[in-house]
Amino acid sequence: MRFDACAKVGPSYKGTSFMIEDYLREMKQNGISKALIAAEKPLSYNISDANDYIEKILNEDDDRFFGAVRINPWDEKQTHRELSERFKNPKFVAVYLNPWEETFQINRDVVKPVLDFAQKENKPVIIEAGYVWASHVAQVADIAAEYPGVKFLMLNAGQMDLSGYTLTDVKHFMGKTPNLYLGTNGAVAADWLVDIYRNVSPGKVVFCSNYPFFEVDLECRRIELGFFTEDEKKDIFCTNGMTLFNL
Repeated sequence: MRFDACAKVGPSYKGTSFMIEDYLREMKQNGISKALIAAEKPLSYNISDANDYIEKILNEDDDRFFGAVRINPWDEKQTHRELSERFKNPKFVAVYLNPWEETFQINRDVVKPVLDFAQKENKPVIIEAGYVWASHVAQVADIAAEYPGVKFLMLNAGQMDLSGYTLTDVKHFMGKTPNLYLGTNGAVAADWLVDIYRNVSPGKVVFCSNYPFFEVDLECRRIELGFFTEDEKKDIFCTNGMTLFNL
């Protein structure tokens, strides 16, 4: 079975919207059985609107989808409402934070009420990682060390500039931060990803397409054609992600 640990769907402020019907076609073409979905930032900028779309999908689907609650930490009242109400639905299993689009630094105080909730309720946190100033791996590792009871999944393989220095940074912090998990999308160095999986953070490499920012077919092939054994592929495609989200 293939489990995509993060895909984003819904109306988007970017002017291009990929809805659940679009992603379902990608799932079928790439053999993905289950997925965790999060919301795009909507044109209204109202996160509640975005989460409404995700919850509607979760309520209408039997067992293919789980959800992450998207949070804008700048809005304290909305943050409290979204966290307390959305997680009444058991199909919401994680929190999604996008420091780049919401313009905050992941290790600043504004995020801590969200992480306090995640730690208390045992909810993993998915971070749009790799953005310098907002969510560089050093910043993610900093807040992860402060919240050891929270599991943090870094999308974009923890980096966005694809440089050797950043790959080294990700490897360093993955090795010293037990509650950091690595999403595979954007992991351009095949041997580096195998090294992370086998020698640095066993059990903490998780298949993510991060659709639609990345192409599902390409991200599947990154694992299919990588230097992994068949058992390792099963772990990355399914077991590690399902375990992370307690599914």
